[in-house]
Amino acid sequence: MADVFINYRTVDAAPYAAGAYEFLKERFGEDRVFRDAVSLRPGDHYPVEIRRELESAKILLVLIGPRWFAADGGERLIDREKDWVRREIRAALGAGIAVVPVLLDGAARPAADDLPGDIAGLAHRQSVAVAHPRFGEDLRRLAGLIAEKVPDLLLPDLFEKPPELPDDPLPSMLLRPEYGVVPFGGRTAELDRLRDWLRSPARVDVLLVTGPGGQGKTRLADELVRKAGGWAAGLVPERLPDEVLGRVGEFTTPLLLVVDYAEGRTAQVARLASALLERTAERGPSRMLLLARSAGVWRQFLRRHRDDRVALLFGDMAEMRLGPLTGTDDRRAEFDRALTAFARGLGRPEPLSAPPAGLTGGRCDRALEVHAAALAALLDGPAPGPGRDDPVLRVLDHERRLWSRTTAVHLLPEPHDARLDEVVSAATLFGADDAEQAQALLRALPTFDGAGRDAVARYRRWLAATYPGPGALNPLRPDRLGEDLAAATLAEEPGLASAAAPLVDGDRLVRALTVLGRAAPRHPHVRDTMRALLTPDLLRRVPLAIAVATRVEDGSLVGVLSELLDTGAEDGAALDEAIVGRLPDSTLALAAFAVVRTRTALDRKLAERPPDPEGAAWLTHALARRLAAVGEHDEALVVAARAVRRYEAMDEHDVEAASALDTLAGAYGALGLAGDGLEYAEKAIGALRAAGTAEARDLLAAALLTHASLLGLTAEFGRAAGAAAEAVELLRTRAREAAGDDRTHLMSGLASALGDLAVALSEAGRPTEALPATGEAVGLLRELDAADPDRFRDDLVRYLGNLAGDQAALHRWPEAREAAREAVALARGLVARYGERHLDALAAALVNSAATLRGLGDHEAAIEEVTEAVGLYRELASELPGTQLANLAKALHNLGLYWRETGDAGGARDAFDESVDIYRKLSDPLPDAFEPELAEVLGALAGMLQDEGDLDGALAAAADAVAVFSALFGRGRAEVREKYVAALMVLAHIHHDLGRAGPVILLTDRAGGLLSALVAEGRADLRDRQAVNLHLRAQALEDDERDEAAAEAYALAAAPLRRIGDGDRLASVLTDLGRCLSGLGRAEEALSAAEEAVRIRRALPGEAPGDRVELANVLNNLADTLHDLGRTDEALPLIEEAVALCAGVHDAGGPEADLMYVCSLVTMARISDDRDPATSMRAVGRAARVALDLDDPELIGIARGAWAELSDEPFPGGSPNRFPPTPDERPHTRD
Repeated sequence: MADVFINYRTVDAAPYAAGAYEFLKERFGEDRVFRDAVSLRPGDHYPVEIRRELESAKILLVLIGPRWFAADGGERLIDREKDWVRREIRAALGAGIAVVPVLLDGAARPAADDLPGDIAGLAHRQSVAVAHPRFGEDLRRLAGLIAEKVPDLLLPDLFEKPPELPDDPLPSMLLRPEYGVVPFGGRTAELDRLRDWLRSPARVDVLLVTGPGGQGKTRLADELVRKAGGWAAGLVPERLPDEVLGRVGEFTTPLLLVVDYAEGRTAQVARLASALLERTAERGPSRMLLLARSAGVWRQFLRRHRDDRVALLFGDMAEMRLGPLTGTDDRRAEFDRALTAFARGLGRPEPLSAPPAGLTGGRCDRALEVHAAALAALLDGPAPGPGRDDPVLRVLDHERRLWSRTTAVHLLPEPHDARLDEVVSAATLFGADDAEQAQALLRALPTFDGAGRDAVARYRRWLAATYPGPGALNPLRPDRLGEDLAAATLAEEPGLASAAAPLVDGDRLVRALTVLGRAAPRHPHVRDTMRALLTPDLLRRVPLAIAVATRVEDGSLVGVLSELLDTGAEDGAALDEAIVGRLPDSTLALAAFAVVRTRTALDRKLAERPPDPEGAAWLTHALARRLAAVGEHDEALVVAARAVRRYEAMDEHDVEAASALDTLAGAYGALGLAGDGLEYAEKAIGALRAAGTAEARDLLAAALLTHASLLGLTAEFGRAAGAAAEAVELLRTRAREAAGDDRTHLMSGLASALGDLAVALSEAGRPTEALPATGEAVGLLRELDAADPDRFRDDLVRYLGNLAGDQAALHRWPEAREAAREAVALARGLVARYGERHLDALAAALVNSAATLRGLGDHEAAIEEVTEAVGLYRELASELPGTQLANLAKALHNLGLYWRETGDAGGARDAFDESVDIYRKLSDPLPDAFEPELAEVLGALAGMLQDEGDLDGALAAAADAVAVFSALFGRGRAEVREKYVAALMVLAHIHHDLGRAGPVILLTDRAGGLLSALVAEGRADLRDRQAVNLHLRAQALEDDERDEAAAEAYALAAAPLRRIGDGDRLASVLTDLGRCLSGLGRAEEALSAAEEAVRIRRALPGEAPGDRVELANVLNNLADTLHDLGRTDEALPLIEEAVALCAGVHDAGGPEADLMYVCSLVTMARISDDRDPATSMRAVGRAARVALDLDDPELIGIARGAWAELSDEPFPGGSPNRFPPTPDERPHTRD
């Protein structure tokens, strides 16, 4: 339905109606304007359609010419009830829509007395005059009036009009998403997420989609626009008219605005956001989808917008990052789809050829590269040119060939390849807003040296025709083609940049540096071009370059900036001020650059006369902070101490002086000198509390976090948690009140505070409290990282690692694995981009990741990752032993655990021994900090030695561990209780293996008391360990012949295992309980325990030899118990099943299977003896043969005892002296 209805009388204004319709149709769109003669289709019912159009119209234009009051047969047409002009006006006035009289060629506005009463209101409507001599001008004025009254008519101008593909398109056009040659495919999950975002209840929302160039961002957005039914949706042009932008808030339909290249359009994005926020809820929801290569500093301009509503909108903006095409099958499917589409679009047969090697080998992981490979395969034909493996470059070759075919049409003088390359490269690098700017740029190019104005103008017009767009000069796109062409051209004609440099500034310079920065990883020589563009007026251009450097993936621009500034440029002081003042507070890309420039600025400041002590102190403090940011902690300590002295010399006690104290405290902590740092941290906190200003409160939170970190290093985890908790509350309060950049700063501080609080809680043995804090910290950092990964990526890596550790501590292995995997991937990216200063982050991420792999049972992958971490920590510890030796010892501890679990005792012992040595050295000066770790490694070493049969060595190591934990616990270190329990249980197990029941009972009693307290405090996850301890205690009591107490302990061990559903362990406890009860003569209770054990074992999955041996064990005990109760008929099938199970795994089951085989045969022999002595003797004979074949003294003793009980014949195998003494009791197995 149309919004503008043209009412006219045919005899009076038909030509004007036709002209107005054509003009307004072009202005607002054909479907928005109605004129009966062209809008009605053949067969339409005229009265019905007219009524429908009038009901939907928002404005009626009444065209009134000299013959509007024409008569027929003496009666004016307007006086007739059925006159269509009158009927349309009457309907419009009655519906209350806008009615505008349009007076043609001097016609007068009708007076009320001259009109029928039902349309007399027309006389009181404001009219517009339109005359033939100024028809176009008058219609433009009329269109403006219409737009004021019906803002929705401007919607078509809000969006880019989809271009039409020419009949003979350039290859680059086929690759551009806006032409839609290759239909959308794949990315279904991403599209679903975007559609869910559209349907969300928010009134106004913004989403950022990031990914490298050619990844498919624009195609995805186009598909969302196409499927956004009920929404006015489209891509917003870069040159959006102010008239349209100013009316966005008035549009009365749901709006979806897509902004491509958002990183370069922050001013427009902010204005659009402001307009969307002005829209009332009645006008419908609003969405803005931003597309950018990465989220960087550019977002900070939006987050600190002067309008708090805009700042908060972008502060809450989420990011969706598009990943690469993952896998050969995905790439092949995309290649085939693109090849078919290109062949259809060009009218060519689809070639039957294999995909290029780069595709199947995984080189092409972006949609653009896959599409370029398909297009190159089609355009190359059967014989592609040599030396061009890159499909994008092959497409570029075809593009350049097609240029040559168009030069004659435009009468281009001397259209050689080099000249064409230069003009297209200049347009791509710099662009031009108008013809004058374009003419000046092209005229300056080396290729036009000596050429006339007309020659340059012809090339300008050729460019405009070849690459149409909003500007006078438009770039070659997709971006990758333009970047590679510009780089190739600059290699051949480096003077191009020097010639253009004086003419470009501002946005055009930013554009050029961005193109070059993206091209630099593939074409390093473009650094020379960057240098040439920055050299003129370096002072004004450096800030622009800094802004670009923070959002371009490559570091080449930073290198160029450093080189230029190191050459002794004039006006160095002003440059220093421009740079140091504009460097972001924290930026990974510019961290080293920031150190150099701040140091230079400080040197200049110190040389000033008269001196400026305040400026010198501020710069000294800034240098200390930036040295710490790049890991230069030794020098950071020296410089921070110097900053403190400078403030003290001025007798300054303001917040900046207190902040310097905090920086000095942090530097001590980074070097492992926590005791020294605490003094300065407490001074800083005192000064900031006394100041009481808003700035002081922000800095107080930072100082509290430094204090918490130092307290953690000295193992005062309770105090550390208290300091961190105070910082959290301070920052929460401030963050709720803040907006823009302040809010970003406070959110960053809040994330750090939550992370430090979580670390303190975890170290204090409170993992269930630590996890929510870490999770909240990671959530905040994800949001910050989405806006500015250059500042927050390293923090996100660290806290993701902490999150993985906290989840692992609570045995949430899948969630822990996901967090750890992400942390490692991000850390590797940091090292790849920023170098070795992030090796510690990678090493820590690898340690956490290995722990999650171990928790999920993938020991080989865990060993590989922790081995890599050990290598990194060795390298780091050689430079920073104060902090990195402890990390190395921890990684070695983990490596030893993993080696032990895979059976490599030698590797495990080496790792444990080295870890113990390091912790002993660290514990001498800082016992509270490192003795817990030392004791933990000693416990692990003891367990490994126990496995290897070195019980004396195991006993010594475990006793050392218990002694250390006992001393720590005695000094009030309650957080070591869980580790203390582990050490007690290791020592108890070793005494058990040595047959020392008394020490086992004492040790398990002590462990049991600690475990009961922990479980009572909410540590339900320790119930399984509680059950293991009770089981071990029960076995020791039974060995000590305290069977009643043992039975009670077995029953207590079973109870928690039932609650937590640990069937395997419960079956073992029930088996021992049944045997113990049987010995006490409590046969019915023994039977109940044995039957439950069998039911549990049968229900457990597993066909491994060990699983079958365990089932045979419980069957054997149940059969034995039934036999004791005289229920032999029930016992026989069970023992036969047990024997069959053991026979099946005898060869592969190991010593446990051999023991169970002999025991089950002996049990069969005893059960069968009363009824079938022959079967009994066969069974005991088999037991003897198995034992003799294995030559195992224990098994031979069991078989010999049974033989003596059941037979009067001598035991086969020679002299009885060869065998161990016959056991006095019937043999039973114990799990």
